[in-house]
Amino acid sequence: MKRIYLFFIAGFLLLLYATTGFVQEKKNKSKRDPFVSLIKEDGHLRTDFTKPSFSPSTEIAGKVSLTGITEIEGKFYALIDGQLVREGDLFRDLIVEKIEANRVILSLGEKKIELRLEKERK
Repeated sequence: MKRIYLFFIAGFLLLLYATTGFVQEKKNKSKRDPFVSLIKEDGHLRTDFTKPSFSPSTEIAGKVSLTGITEIEGKFYALIDGQLVREGDLFRDLIVEKIEANRVILSLGEKKIELRLEKERK
């Protein structure tokens, strides 16, 4: 008789776990993406909650400032937004692909971003 109660309780708990797991999974699908901002770029409240389109060449290149480039022992180093980087380094989410005497090439996946060193104004 005790075995029947144990099987009944175990089956009930298993059924309870399975149903609450499915309910929880369904609830998670209806939640918004936590990485999408509640406020749009124009300052209005977002209602669609889709990820904004991203164009790294225009959005990041305008926000990143190449301050200087130097060569030490045959290797180039660049100063980007106050951070010294070399080829192969990770800067924010970008990989420093190539550093030359007057430009730096950054990559985000397949997209390339070129930063040029501005000449000093006299």
